[in-house]
Amino acid sequence: MEKARLLLLSFVLLFAAFPAASYAADDITGIQLEEELREAIEREIMYGYGDGVYKPDLKVTRGEFANFVSRALKLPAAIHKFPDVAVTSSLAPGINSAAEAGIISGQTDGNFNPDQGLTREQMAST
Repeated sequence: MEKARLLLLSFVLLFAAFPAASYAADDITGIQLEEELREAIEREIMYGYGDGVYKPDLKVTRGEFANFVSRALKLPAAIHKFPDVAVTSSLAPGINSAAEAGIISGQTDGNFNPDQGLTREQMAST
């Protein structure tokens, strides 16, 4: 019985000295721009992929950027503009609204290329 008490006391002391690890509820906990991302999520500018997955290390695409801007500015709906953006795409409303507002534009061939990556320079010049 004394051995069981010592074992129990050892466990209590061990867990008191080393508290349980805190596991992140999502993939933005602890990153440099966590506060800013959480605000964008709270304001429904960004939605993520579900189950606490936001993939902060992925490059932003042209379509995603157009949607972030459209949601942030609460732009009104607009008519469909680009042949390479499916009308049924979840990105279409934001792309069309941002284009209608003159914030973004298509490529010289008339397409938008929503899946193409976007650099910070391109975001600033859009």
